[in-house]
Amino acid sequence: MRHFLIVTVSILLVFVAACSKHQQWERSEIVGYNFSMVSKTVVRSYTFADNGAVNVESGSFGGPLTKAVYFWEIDGSGTLILKENSNKDAKIISKVTKLGQNNNSYKVSTAAGRELTFLRTKALEGQPAK
Repeated sequence: MRHFLIVTVSILLVFVAACSKHQQWERSEIVGYNFSMVSKTVVRSYTFADNGAVNVESGSFGGPLTKAVYFWEIDGSGTLILKENSNKDAKIISKVTKLGQNNNSYKVSTAAGRELTFLRTKALEGQPAK
């Protein structure tokens, strides 16, 4: 019985670890693309440039939009990091973990634990972050 219990717990731990692993972001799926959050009330859009800049637009539908330029990188674990500036020790604005992808629909998780869905489209010519 003890052996059965140990094997069962081991299998369960492996299963939980496999399920909790996130997918790694790839530079090629970000650069030159716009990611727009799927929401009926909030506008949030990120356009990624090859030079590490990301244009961010946020606000609410029908309301004013704010625009900002941040910087992005992918850390060693494959997590997308948005930072205040391009310095190595810059303040981190957000950490975005990719949970899954279906064509151009991306399910992500923020450091705060919020799960969100974004649609990816090719950035308009001349519009990527600078």
